[in-house]
Amino acid sequence: INKGGVIMITEISGNIPEHEYYLNDKLTGEIILIDTKKIEQYAFHFTEIDKINLEDVEYIGGSAFAYTKIKQANLQNIVQLMCDAFANCDYLSEVFIGNKLAHVGNGCFKNCLKLKKIELPDTVVSIDRYAFQNSGIVSFSVPPHIKRLNDNVFINCRSLEHLEIKNVEDKIYAEICHILKNKVN
Repeated sequence: INKGGVIMITEISGNIPEHEYYLNDKLTGEIILIDTKKIEQYAFHFTEIDKINLEDVEYIGGSAFAYTKIKQANLQNIVQLMCDAFANCDYLSEVFIGNKLAHVGNGCFKNCLKLKKIELPDTVVSIDRYAFQNSGIVSFSVPPHIKRLNDNVFINCRSLEHLEIKNVEDKIYAEICHILKNKVN
C-alpha cells in the first residue's frame, strides 16, 4: 500500500537484466513475474517492493533483492542462489526452497533478523561463508549431502539454539564444530 492507500501491482515479463530497477524507489508493492527464469544481480536492489512471486525463477543473481522490503520468498524451482541475494531484507521472515538448489551463496541471507528458520533441501552440497550472518535463525538442519560448509556461516547468529546434524562426513562434522565455536564473535 502506498501513501495514498492504493495497492501497487506491477507485471514484469521475461528475465530481469542486471541493475534493471536498481535504486528505483517508485517500484513499490507487489511484483508479478511472467515467464521469468533468471533475475540478474542488483535487479531489484534498494527498491520498495514487498511481495514478488518467485516460484518459477531458477537463478537469482548477487544482491538481486538486497535491501528490499520483501517479506517472503517461495523459491520452489531455484537452482542457483548467488551472494547477498536477500541480504539486509529487514522484513524477510519466510523462505521456502524447493529440491533443486545445490549452493547457497556468500551472505545470501545475512542481516535478515526476522528470518527464524530455513529448511534447505537435501540437494544442497555447499554453503558459503556468511550465508546466515547476523540473521535471526533459531533452528537449522545441515543437509545430509553437504560437502562444503565455509567458516562464519552462522557468525553473530545469537538466536541459534538448535543445529541438527545427520549423516554428514567426519570432515564436515569437524568443520561444523569449528563454525559453532566461532558463531558469536
